[in-house]
Amino acid sequence: MERMLDGLLDLSRLDRGAAQIHLAPTDVASLVDACWDRVLAGGVGAGLRLENAIDPSLKLSADAVKLEQIFVNILNNAASYSSPHSAVVCTSDRDPGGVWTLKFANVADFLSPDDLPHVFERFWRKDAARTGGGHSGLGLSIVKALAEAMGVQTAAELAPDGIFTICLRFA
Repeated sequence: MERMLDGLLDLSRLDRGAAQIHLAPTDVASLVDACWDRVLAGGVGAGLRLENAIDPSLKLSADAVKLEQIFVNILNNAASYSSPHSAVVCTSDRDPGGVWTLKFANVADFLSPDDLPHVFERFWRKDAARTGGGHSGLGLSIVKALAEAMGVQTAAELAPDGIFTICLRFA
């Protein structure tokens, strides 16, 4: 309940434009590793592994506290809904224009293409029975709101083989 209230307060501040953004160079790969450790310490993700293929030298101009919250929410979502004994794969790509995209991918064979427009909606959950009641459906909506506050674009993709990917595009 406390997590849900904190999430609602965060969304309220973001909706009002009251969130303060403090941009600084942020070491992305090590932050992802630290966030994965937090997810595992929270009791989620047992039997899963993280494959962090993010460029280890990548530093992005971001609010490190908000980026940490984004990563924890994405990784917690992936750990909660992944197929057992699978991997959460994190990658980084830079396009010719210098724009970096981070991708967080996991097996989510229960999702369908019709679900993609809803994954960032507040309180949306595909199947509440799969979560054991520990989720409120706010995690990815918080990801989107925090990302937008920092000027980061979000997208969700679902490959035909059931790989669900959250993409963060940094200008």
